[in-house]
Amino acid sequence: MAKANLEKVSRTVRGPQASAWVREWSEALEGPTGALIDLLVREDEHGVDMRQVSPFAGVLSAEDRVAAIRRAREW
Repeated sequence: MAKANLEKVSRTVRGPQASAWVREWSEALEGPTGALIDLLVREDEHGVDMRQVSPFAGVLSAEDRVAAIRRAREW
């Protein structure tokens, strides 16, 4: 589902920075799970920026999303 969402996002983003974020998500989805999780839970400015084009938007309910974030932080 994330890959399908990313394809949709890639058709709507504007500007070189947003396009770079989409490319980074694409690479992360193909890479190791641990690196993907690290990207998902980053709390720095880059993590906030990346979530502007997250392919995971709408995949989980709000409750499931919070639970997943908690588990990932413990990981």
